Amino acid sequence: MNVASAVAVLNHSVDAAMRTLVSLFLLQSEALTTAWFVERVFKWFTLMTSRYIGTAMTLFKEDAHDEAVAFLKEFMEIFAHVSIKSANAKEMFKPVQASVLIRTSSALHIQHQLLSVHKFKFVLCRLTQDALENLFSCIHSIHPVPRPLEFKLMLRLVMLSQFFKPSTTGNYDIDASVDLIEFVEIKKAALKNGVKAAGDELLDDSLLDDDAPPLDEVQMESLVYVPGYITHSMTKKYKLCNTCKESLEAEPVEQNSQFLKLKLYRSQSQSSPLTRPSRHIVNLMQHADKVFRDHEHEALTVSLSSLTNATMDTCKLAYSFPHCHDLQRHLTQAFLMLRIRIALRKLSSKAKTAK
Repeated sequence: MNVASAVAVLNHSVDAAMRTLVSLFLLQSEALTTAWFVERVFKWFTLMTSRYIGTAMTLFKEDAHDEAVAFLKEFMEIFAHVSIKSANAKEMFKPVQASVLIRTSSALHIQHQLLSVHKFKFVLCRLTQDALENLFSCIHSIHPVPRPLEFKLMLRLVMLSQFFKPSTTGNYDIDASVDLIEFVEIKKAALKNGVKAAGDELLDDSLLDDDAPPLDEVQMESLVYVPGYITHSMTKKYKLCNTCKESLEAEPVEQNSQFLKLKLYRSQSQSSPLTRPSRHIVNLMQHADKVFRDHEHEALTVSLSSLTNATMDTCKLAYSFPHCHDLQRHLTQAFLMLRIRIALRKLSSKAKTAK
């Protein structure tokens, strides 16, 4: 089992994306069954690997605790009766089913003992076997059935090697955040060698190209979600005046907001913690995305400042953002930095695949 791949597929974003595609008639309604299963597995994994107070088992919120316990028991019933087999294969109880039942029942027993008997305030830990699976996968890749002395030596080797570089063939989820550091280092090396970044020499006329096609409905659903995240981060990062705060919330976008609603981690009946961006911000970032896609092939060399200036100079919005805190530039830079990060991850993934 590859834990990183499983987490990448069986998560809340995939569930929300599938439901959005069904609502846009790009997937058949049968996909809702898959979305329901993905949602259940993701919620189970979240409760079993609770690392935050909000998802931890606690008796201070009895309703949430009872709901979590009821869900885990229901999940055990689902996996106890589910049939996992290929088309013409014989039906049999799979190891993954036994594993889910054992882990979930153990988690329920542990949380009951710690909360009710030992009076813990909350249970915050990882109750899955990810770490153990990672360890055994590395050891078995060296020797399928090691002897005690061989196991001891390989265990020492694995423990030492993980401090140098994570295994690319194991179940490790490698953090890709180093891509931005590589991007900065490439820029520094280019400047040190006297080579200017391509973005610093772009002409204004070249930034008005219409090479990038317009976004389709699915891409617009994703684009509306991103400005909400950036708008929320703006209020946390900068001390904005009331005028700027009001401009961030003015005329919330209504179109293409289905994905934003489905991305909620709580029921639809509760208040939404996600920020619904202003339609003016969506229009600004839609234009910034257009400018970036025109020059995405230069992602390694184009400068953030040139992209920002190009977006600011060529953007023709009917709405005027407040100038007191340079809100339009901050929003544009935050969005373009996110787009550069996504582009670099794609390039990094292609480079690793080529190797």
